[in-house]
Amino acid sequence: MKLPDKRILAGGGVLLAAGFWFYAKPTFLDKPPPVPPTAEEIEEAAHPTISLGGSQGLVVNVGESASGRYAKLQISLEFHDPTGSYVGLDSASVALKNEEFAAEFAPAQHRVLDAVIRVFNEESPNEVMASDHREELRQELLSAINASLIEHEAEDLQFVTLLVQ
Repeated sequence: MKLPDKRILAGGGVLLAAGFWFYAKPTFLDKPPPVPPTAEEIEEAAHPTISLGGSQGLVVNVGESASGRYAKLQISLEFHDPTGSYVGLDSASVALKNEEFAAEFAPAQHRVLDAVIRVFNEESPNEVMASDHREELRQELLSAINASLIEHEAEDLQFVTLLVQ
């Protein structure tokens, strides 16, 4: 078997180098390094969010168990995202990342539920029903939840539903 002429091999090498230079280099080598998001972008972006209570809601005793009063509630917890992993995501991507976050958060959820139950057991039914006490209750819950968490930090809590019976 006879080897091809050296000029043909050299021409093929030049064509291969030119193809790399014009097509592959701009695609793979000339990309600027990723710029980390700014603190302002992280603040404005969506944050990891989970919902406690689901569609049925949580039912917890309010005050002493002998009082016979209870609350049905749904809580939305928003968590701190120091890495900015939610920056630039559309709503479908945010929902998908929240599902991933909920799966990651699942082992700690029992501690959060225990904190919610403890706070509601310490409140009187009249305090829970009073609208002027709602912000104080929200802050108490947020503090109790953060005290029970190890790896995450909840930065906001919203009552989606809060009914007292």
